[in-house]
Amino acid sequence: MLFLVKQLIYCIYFGFWSLHPFYLSVTEIKYNSVEKTTEIACKMFVNDLEDAIKRGSGTKVDLINSTDKTLTGKQLFEYINKRLKININGTNKLLVYIK
Repeated sequence: MLFLVKQLIYCIYFGFWSLHPFYLSVTEIKYNSVEKTTEIACKMFVNDLEDAIKRGSGTKVDLINSTDKTLTGKQLFEYINKRLKININGTNKLLVYIK
């Protein structure tokens, strides 16, 4: 009986994880004291990022095999710029996209 209860708890616990999508990204922020700039690198799963851009803009995007790199870069920057806000010493900073 205890075995069945453990199995039921296991199924319920891991069943909930499969019902709720899980997205992961890593954002690395470094201060460059020589140039007095803040450098930001965002690492995301491409398929999740493409889906998120599509949901936000209504247009399909292919980050790997893009035929229009300028448009793709614009869509990517707009997505990140809407979601990533940087505030340094009480001042909001504008992001600059470097290709």
